[in-house]
Amino acid sequence: MVTSNQTLGSNASHPDGTDYEEYSADMTGLLSFQFWTWGVALNTLAILGIIGNILAITVLRHRRMRSSTSCYLIAQAVFDIIVLICSMLFFGLPVVSTAYATLYPYLHPYAYPTSLTAQTGTIYTTVAFTVERYIAVCRPLQASKMCTPRRAIRVILLVTLCSILYNVPRMLEYRNSYNTNPATNETVASYETTAFGADPIFQKVYLSYMYVPVIFLIPFFILSVLNVFLVLAVKKSQRTRAEMNARTSRENNLTIMVIVVVLVFLICQILAMIDNIYLTTVPHAQLMTNEYFIRFNGISTDMVCLNSAINFLLYCVFGNKFRKVFLHIYWCRKAASDRLDTSIQLITHRSLRNIENDKQTKSRPDHPMLISSQRKQSDRRRNRHRNNNHMNGHTKLIDMTPESEDHELSIGLIDQSEYEGVPVTPQALNNTIDDSTQRLVTESE
Repeated sequence: MVTSNQTLGSNASHPDGTDYEEYSADMTGLLSFQFWTWGVALNTLAILGIIGNILAITVLRHRRMRSSTSCYLIAQAVFDIIVLICSMLFFGLPVVSTAYATLYPYLHPYAYPTSLTAQTGTIYTTVAFTVERYIAVCRPLQASKMCTPRRAIRVILLVTLCSILYNVPRMLEYRNSYNTNPATNETVASYETTAFGADPIFQKVYLSYMYVPVIFLIPFFILSVLNVFLVLAVKKSQRTRAEMNARTSRENNLTIMVIVVVLVFLICQILAMIDNIYLTTVPHAQLMTNEYFIRFNGISTDMVCLNSAINFLLYCVFGNKFRKVFLHIYWCRKAASDRLDTSIQLITHRSLRNIENDKQTKSRPDHPMLISSQRKQSDRRRNRHRNNNHMNGHTKLIDMTPESEDHELSIGLIDQSEYEGVPVTPQALNNTIDDSTQRLVTESE
């Protein structure tokens, strides 16, 4: 994150695109200070911070971390990555690489507004998830409707859109220019301020009256007030620790993590705010020849990078759930996989052994399961025999006419219940069949 358009435009050691040594040969000690603060410290912080933010995004996207706060933290990590990359491009690399100086002028008109957009986005994303945590803790009745992932995504999109719109004037502030070097007859690229960027109204209204309040004063005030309310809410809940359930404990842990993130943000950004106030009230040329301000500017830039790089460490230290999910993903997954393979092999071996034992046991004549199976078979035979005896009480009548001797005609069923008390003998049954046949023949005629 850059502290101002002046320091960003020329990496704070090259004001207005001129070489620092040309106007201050006495400040060789500052070059060494700049090398260690930006060339070593800032580049190291940026590289580690980019790695940390990528790890944070992978953890926060895990299914166990899905929440509205996780959406805000993912967005902040993305903005922080952009800030750290731009910090390396504008501050770190020009100090350690002379070859990069030829590439830097091409990047400045485009990367400059991008870095300021990311700066605005990370500031107001911090404000957004602090407000969300305040609602969840201090206004729990409204939290179910307002603290949802869907609403968080909408807020993030709104913050991104407003950040882009606010920094549109920055996109018109600088442009590339090309000059020919008389000594070598080579075209040298550089950048220069446009007519819009040099306009007194733009300088006075946008840079002096709007930048510091919008980027620093208003967010700092909101974060400070909300953080006080969050601290009081956590203290109140800790006094009633005996009545806390697991959910309340998790909410308190998340609130403490947000409080720490906001405190670190305020501490790291306070130097950048002072730096920008000086830049908007004191002439730029006077500040760039002041040894103490140059050193202060270098330290404030490192603090801004530290803020964008340290969040992952804060999540691991103060976020119990984040730490557990991180260990599950990157540390315990292989061990858990090995334990799972061992367990599967052990279960498979035990299952095969139990199946073999069951086969041997069930083959014994006195095994209960075998006796039960034999009893079931005996019951089925007994029921089948009973059903057959019951069906013997019904007779299927057959048409005995010569025309259809081989054709069975279903005439009806003679229920034995109609002849209760009369013994059914073969002779009586034959008589009944003859009577029924004669009746059908008569009816057919």
